[in-house]
Amino acid sequence: MLLSGGEGFLDHGAIQRNIDRADYGPGVVFYLEATLKTDNASFSAKAKLVNVTDSVDVPGAEVTTTSTTALTVRSNSFGLAGNKTYKVQFGGNIAATYTTEDAEVLWDWSD
Repeated sequence: MLLSGGEGFLDHGAIQRNIDRADYGPGVVFYLEATLKTDNASFSAKAKLVNVTDSVDVPGAEVTTTSTTALTVRSNSFGLAGNKTYKVQFGGNIAATYTTEDAEVLWDWSD
């Protein structure tokens, strides 16, 4: 990927996941969790969840870190609706190099 400025994101592998909200009970919330690092603490490594079906970023489904060693970070809870396909992208400001070791969507019941 050739970028001329600003932020850039790459897919976390070729993995896409279908999530049908109807498969989860009421009160379920979702989280994005990723293990990231940056080579320059002045620039945050970022991961975000992308709704492939609608070609939009999922609001609230993003994490960042300025750690130069691999660190697992979790987003705040967010909601999903319908039957959609999702993928994780990672990156940040193109002035630094970012590494991701793992990324996944987790779910939990919220009381």
